[in-house]
Amino acid sequence: MIRTAFSVFLTSWAISLACVYVICHVAAKIGFLDRPGGRKRHTKSVPLGGGLAIFLGTAIPVLIGVLLSQSYIPRLPDFLAEYASKLPLLFPQLMILWCAGFVIMLVGLLDDMFGLSPYLRLAVQVGTAILVYVLSYMVTDIPEDMKLGAPVFRDMPWLQGIFTVLWIVGLINAFNFLDNMDGMCAGVAIVSSAVLLTVAVQTQQIMVAAMLVTFIGALFGFMWFNFPPARIFMGDAGSTFVGFFMAIMTMAVTFFEPETSIPPLTAALIPVLVLIVPIYDICSVVFIRLKEHRSPFKPDRRHFSHRLLALGMSQTEVLVTVYMVVFAIGIAATLLPQLTQWGQVMIVVQGGVILSLISLLENAGRRQKRGD
Repeated sequence: MIRTAFSVFLTSWAISLACVYVICHVAAKIGFLDRPGGRKRHTKSVPLGGGLAIFLGTAIPVLIGVLLSQSYIPRLPDFLAEYASKLPLLFPQLMILWCAGFVIMLVGLLDDMFGLSPYLRLAVQVGTAILVYVLSYMVTDIPEDMKLGAPVFRDMPWLQGIFTVLWIVGLINAFNFLDNMDGMCAGVAIVSSAVLLTVAVQTQQIMVAAMLVTFIGALFGFMWFNFPPARIFMGDAGSTFVGFFMAIMTMAVTFFEPETSIPPLTAALIPVLVLIVPIYDICSVVFIRLKEHRSPFKPDRRHFSHRLLALGMSQTEVLVTVYMVVFAIGIAATLLPQLTQWGQVMIVVQGGVILSLISLLENAGRRQKRGD
């Protein structure tokens, strides 16, 4: 099992790494570059297109694995053979999800190239999310643990649909906002995915675990070139696809078991806490921009990472701090199903206290900078 997972990881990592290497050279030749200036921190032009490498590094191993697994069912251990036999049932949904992911990535790539209207991008995201939910809902043979949407809304399809669309679109834009520093978006996605992978392995959700392993491998391949100082950027193509994939994975991982006493609302809270940093970043940035009567779509240097930089941290210290916050809150959230109601409340309170403490430090840094 471990050897298979490691092989999948290496395959995804190698594909992503190779794609990044090729894209770096092609982007430099055709002038597909993010040039310095304005609010940007880099001082020289950096190739774009890393998002395509992340997409290919994730999609290719998953699709090849699905196709080849049917030939190896007799050689697999019993519990793996059982999951492999269900893959034909999941294939329609997988095609829906990967086609949707490709659309999200492609629109982001076009935005990187030509600069699309934010309202057009938002419209495409909403339309894609609606189609994902509607088409997935129409595939009636999907096993219960792979249906999209929070368990608290399973008996209300219309409300589940609204939640699903808001969750997908919200995370697409949250990770897009988070892509404001070398290594930030991909690093947060790696840590969050590792937390989800832990849950998937513990609950033997093999298909979800396999997809998370390929995703982590693809992100590591990209991070080889993106950790400060970055030699390539993922661009909107990468950040929006990463957000889309994280949204799908948090809805696919099953935290709720009907035969247990775990409240559905508790199960729905777990992915929120696992991804609380991207959610906190987008909410705080939008609040600041609206408070200053500016468009929420207009870029600035008010992000979570920028506010930590204002405290005097180095770029590496900011990355490590954010990674640790994501891990601390996310790994604690996975304990919710094992705790009493009061224990669950304490975990939620703990997450809120951590973010409140960071907010207080940010405010102190801003006051010191202004000389108040």
